[in-house]
Amino acid sequence: MKRKPLVTILLLVAVIFCGVVSWRFTRGNAGWQIRQAFPGAQPYFDPVGSPDPTLSQFIRIVLPNHFNEDESLGFNLYDCSEPLDLHQRFSRLSHLHLHLFSVHLTRCRITNLCTTSERGFPSVIVFDDCDFSQLPADQRSQLQPYDPTNPAASKQFYIGGV
Repeated sequence: MKRKPLVTILLLVAVIFCGVVSWRFTRGNAGWQIRQAFPGAQPYFDPVGSPDPTLSQFIRIVLPNHFNEDESLGFNLYDCSEPLDLHQRFSRLSHLHLHLFSVHLTRCRITNLCTTSERGFPSVIVFDDCDFSQLPADQRSQLQPYDPTNPAASKQFYIGGV
């Protein structure tokens, strides 16, 4: 009779452990959160703010898509099919203690810019061959040429700074 309660307790502990681990690698994973706000995004470790080795770097040896909120991160997004309101999308990440250093958007349609260097918002956003036709004129004036001396970089812009 004593064996049944022990098995039940062990099964309950196993289920709780599996639930915690599953949550940690999905909703608790900063990379997963970024991909929810920006479908198709490719997060990466951007060690500008945290050059020291972290536990997550060792976890990424086995699970390459694992990113912690306490790391300095960035992401690339290519050919997004839907218009991007950057303020609205980055606001979805503002509840995280996330340090986004750099974001690189390529061939995306931008409808609204966002502030930079605030919690949940990146320090620098680089735009490469993006469509700004729906961007208000006052926001379009905030875009800086990425490299004004390079004619090949005429379609590259950025906002923010280090």
